[in-house]
Amino acid sequence: MNTLIDVKPKENRSWSEMERTQIYTLKERYTAEELAKLYGTTIYQIHNLCQQMKKRYLHKCFRCGNEMSSEERKSCKGVIKVCLKCKKTMHDYKAQLRDRALEAGKCEYCKTRKALPGHTGCGRCISATHRRRNLLGLCGICGKEPVRFKGASLGDKCLERQKIYANRNK
Repeated sequence: MNTLIDVKPKENRSWSEMERTQIYTLKERYTAEELAKLYGTTIYQIHNLCQQMKKRYLHKCFRCGNEMSSEERKSCKGVIKVCLKCKKTMHDYKAQLRDRALEAGKCEYCKTRKALPGHTGCGRCISATHRRRNLLGLCGICGKEPVRFKGASLGDKCLERQKIYANRNK
């Protein structure tokens, strides 16, 4: 069965800015266990979220704990602020893991199953990502632009690229 309903949900929870701030301030009055029950998550996620917010307010790198310069803070787009040195270290490490997986013919995402011919991911990972994006009404390939119409799975730009690719390989 290959329907959109069968798609495996993401395992990580996405926290809104408001939820992050609420949890951080509520942590003073409630235990992590109470907050975990309230938000339907684990104690570890509450603890990690509070650590992220604490380091964020203190302008420290989440990974190494060193003070971050204003340029470094501005260059970080996400919630987790990481200094340039740690960012490079993490990037290099992830690239190394991806390269090892691809050299072994494995999926770059899960690193366990064999990659599909002409792709860098396995059927399960590519399919799950594609279907998850479609559930949100986004293009299954790029995940950025909306689908052309309800029931479609690609946006305009990716559909045009697919047509060009298909015509070239006839």
